[in-house]
Amino acid sequence: MRQLMEQTQYNMLFRSFIGLSMDDAVWVPTVFSKNRDRLLDASKHDIRKYVKRERAKPLPDGVNFWDFDCKLGFSPAESVSVHFAALMPAIDTLLADGNHQFYVEVVAKFGHRAAKPTTEKSALNQPAADDSALDHRTPEQSAPEKSVN
Repeated sequence: MRQLMEQTQYNMLFRSFIGLSMDDAVWVPTVFSKNRDRLLDASKHDIRKYVKRERAKPLPDGVNFWDFDCKLGFSPAESVSVHFAALMPAIDTLLADGNHQFYVEVVAKFGHRAAKPTTEKSALNQPAADDSALDHRTPEQSAPEKSVN
């Protein structure tokens, strides 16, 4: 962080990239360290906002849901795939070890549900063409009872 602040003090490219003019004061590095929790919450909020915005988009034909490919790590080279449901706890775990930065990548993709395989039970629920095939009683058991008057 201190190197960034030092570069910002004399590097015109850094100043123009972050929107500082030549006369503007450079931030003090402690501003970032004191607001670490607030910045972490803001990062998580931005991730959730992106996912909500993507899920609100209409689904193309043949697509069942929006899915997300997520990567998390210290840098793009060190990032590993993480399921979206485990992304926020994984960020907390990564930063709990005393790290001050992280790399996250969340990319929306089309989700397709796999067809459920048919089972014997679902085949048994179908009406049979011949009901007698399902009748496992003996002929004596299946004979109608005679009523005695």
